[in-house]
Amino acid sequence: MATVFNATGTNGLQLTPDNSYSVTFQGASSLIDFYVNGDVRVATSVAAGTTVNAATDMNAGGNITAVGTVVMGSSFLRNRIINGAFEISQYYGSSFVTGGVTNGYVVDRWIAAASPSASAAGQVATDPYGSGNTYVYKFTGTSTNTSIALIQRIESYNIADLAGKTVTLSATFSNTLLSTVSWAAYYPTAQDNYASVTAIASGTFATSPVQGRSSVQIALPAGAANGLEIIFSVANQTSGSWVISQVQLEAGSIPTAFERRPISQELALCQRYYNAIGQVSVTGLCTSGAALTAQYSFPVTMRGAPTPANLTASATTNISTSLSSTVLGAAAVVIVGTGTSGSATNSSFTAAFSLSAEL
Repeated sequence: MATVFNATGTNGLQLTPDNSYSVTFQGASSLIDFYVNGDVRVATSVAAGTTVNAATDMNAGGNITAVGTVVMGSSFLRNRIINGAFEISQYYGSSFVTGGVTNGYVVDRWIAAASPSASAAGQVATDPYGSGNTYVYKFTGTSTNTSIALIQRIESYNIADLAGKTVTLSATFSNTLLSTVSWAAYYPTAQDNYASVTAIASGTFATSPVQGRSSVQIALPAGAANGLEIIFSVANQTSGSWVISQVQLEAGSIPTAFERRPISQELALCQRYYNAIGQVSVTGLCTSGAALTAQYSFPVTMRGAPTPANLTASATTNISTSLSSTVLGAAAVVIVGTGTSGSATNSSFTAAFSLSAEL
């Protein structure tokens, strides 16, 4: 039987608790959501030191005004997954991964693995559902496939504060062939070193050809201070496609709407781990065998001293096409070209390369 409280006077509705000083709105099986059509005000009428708690959601049609500080269990920068919307793709752009999926990074912060090797292809694709995602990650299976996995490793500094606490993992999936997506969480034995890992928890999500969102709560042990590995996988994707989008990991046991950060911020978060440098150019006087150098400062400080790769030269003038590099810690790299002219003459080169400090 429902009870309706109506305040018809000018002093509002007052609820007077007993000496427990607690007023609880109780639903059929749990605390209910508290909905307010106007403003929610926590002001001087509440005694100093009083805590106002919303056990689940507090939804206000107007503003929420607090005289003191609003303390949140999870901040607005709550998603510990980087590039959960697959908007940053420095590795392959929107192209299919060359040779199919093997076992390496295919899009910023995400590793893909297939068994047998190259038995699936993956790419960043536009959202086929028009559901507010700009991009998704899409796998296409082949007849020989037995498994596909998509993996993110979260750096220890980004997860240590949640060790010993409950977190919520959520993601959006669809699959034109299979009905189950598996998930698993691990922590590395040594800080940020995934050569050896310990299982935390695992389970499954239901999926279908219709896009759907799933979530699960995970109790992180103290060992998660070393880092956290999240794995999504499917078995026997022998045809059709598997689509993943809007992956989020946040503090607490309540899944919230996917947090979309500004694209510039998401790029900076990714560049801590990987940089694809399209063009660095230098011009100067150089003689045969002498060095012509170009120093490139990273847009953000990387996780550690990166490993240069894919160093190629173009538009060379009196410079050998064979370039070398010297990394200056986590902040810069020097690209070195060697002169080919016998006398001092105008020389130049343009270099492209990548830098990886991935986990």
